[in-house]
Amino acid sequence: MSMLTGAGRAAFAKDYGLDEEELAAFDCDGFLADLADEALGRMHEAHQELFGTVDVSHLDARFVRDDGRLDVVAMQKAISRSWEDNTGPVALWSARRWLTGQVRDEERIGLFLCLWTGITQTYGGLPPSYARDLAAALATVDLDVSCEHPQHPWSTVGDTARSRYCAVAHLYAPDDHPDTPVPAELSDRELWECPLQYAQLARKALEDLKGWRTMRGGDDEDWED
Repeated sequence: MSMLTGAGRAAFAKDYGLDEEELAAFDCDGFLADLADEALGRMHEAHQELFGTVDVSHLDARFVRDDGRLDVVAMQKAISRSWEDNTGPVALWSARRWLTGQVRDEERIGLFLCLWTGITQTYGGLPPSYARDLAAALATVDLDVSCEHPQHPWSTVGDTARSRYCAVAHLYAPDDHPDTPVPAELSDRELWECPLQYAQLARKALEDLKGWRTMRGGDDEDWED
């Protein structure tokens, strides 16, 4: 703004100890062209980050064991180191794995809870480059279901990151992680795999995604393929 008026330019030159020749450099076409190229490059990078395709394939080596089984506990540990650099990529990786169908029956609830936790613990929201695949994974869950169970395991876990981690870690490695907030009477795998529990989890995650969209002020087409 200082460069827009004579008085402003004089004050700018005084503040930074610039002579007339140095001040004139700010009007140089070459300088302005380089500045514009730098700004344009950053805009392209930012657009890719927000709306492009995020590569999380490097997480295959971390989360898939040699026998092809998922290391759900390792995924939960990664999620516990919160924010976009950890939580977002783990949630996105989980969503893409879910969408491929490369999930053993015993891994389904663990993978879904990694997806779910990655969403609910990303308090600042994630951009459409993440949210598109997250929404696609959640869309595979049937929301129009019912059951006769009075309660499901996840409803007893609580809202802290630690209690969530303990519940999932115990479910997949009980000998290494004996502590869990889930009561013994609700630990049966049938309850963990109840379609209504999946539906309840999906509804909560979808609400969070909707909140991200509102928070970031994006258009609907930004969040779609």
